Amino acid sequence: MKETPDGNFIFSTEAGVYYMGMETLEPKLLYPLIRATVQLHLDDNNNLLLSEYHNGFHVINYEDWINDHPEKTSQQFLTEYNVKCFYQNKPHNDYWIGTNNGLLHIYPNQSWTKIDSLKRYTQEHGLPSIYVYGILPDEQNRLWLSTNRGLANLDLETEKITSYVLEDGVQGYE
Repeated sequence: MKETPDGNFIFSTEAGVYYMGMETLEPKLLYPLIRATVQLHLDDNNNLLLSEYHNGFHVINYEDWINDHPEKTSQQFLTEYNVKCFYQNKPHNDYWIGTNNGLLHIYPNQSWTKIDSLKRYTQEHGLPSIYVYGILPDEQNRLWLSTNRGLANLDLETEKITSYVLEDGVQGYE
């Protein structure tokens, strides 16, 4: 669930993505999806990224869809991945995406009509597992990654990955 700047809430269900204003508390369909969605991300340009179970993610303009603009569009990307989480690196307008098959680093074009570049990180790069559940930044310009075999951090400047597993004191794999 995400709160939007206009005070609505966006939430995902197995029946699609809905929005709801606090004044009416009536859910309205924002975007239909066939499969359950897992993660939502709203950027500063009102682009809403919606993951779809084992079918990549969709990008829509929240304002266009909530106002039923006649020219509203949607794009779908990376359909071969099960997207679990998003992190937008705002200073560089790039995105880090956790999936069931590694960590992806993408640079979309400004209008989100295509992805200009993509790099995939796996166990060969130092991840403890290719299944990345969550991504959190810290103040030292690193991303902390939760996987199903421990934790990892990725230094955004050097792209060096350090893994932490049971032998390092992690309480459990997940």
